[in-house]
Parts: sequence; C-alpha cells; structure tokens
Amino acid sequence: MAHSAVTDAVMTAQVVNNIAGYWHELQCEMNDDAGSEPA
Repeated sequence: MAHSAVTDAVMTAQVVNNIAGYWHELQCEMNDDAGSEPA
C-alpha cells in the first residue's frame, strides 16, 4: 500500500508539473500576443 501511495504521489506530481509547464507557456504566448502587457 505504501509503495502504491508513493507511486500515485509521484505520478500526480508529474501531471501537475506538466500542466504547470503548459500553463506557463500558454501565459507567455498570451503575453507576447498582448504586447507584453502586465498580467
């Protein structure tokens, strides 16, 4: 059970990191399109 919990936590962290990275890139693209306006 402990191993499963750790594996689930690692997988969740990876998914969150991937989403955060995608969101960061999306925000950067939106900022570029907006002419570098402050968020």
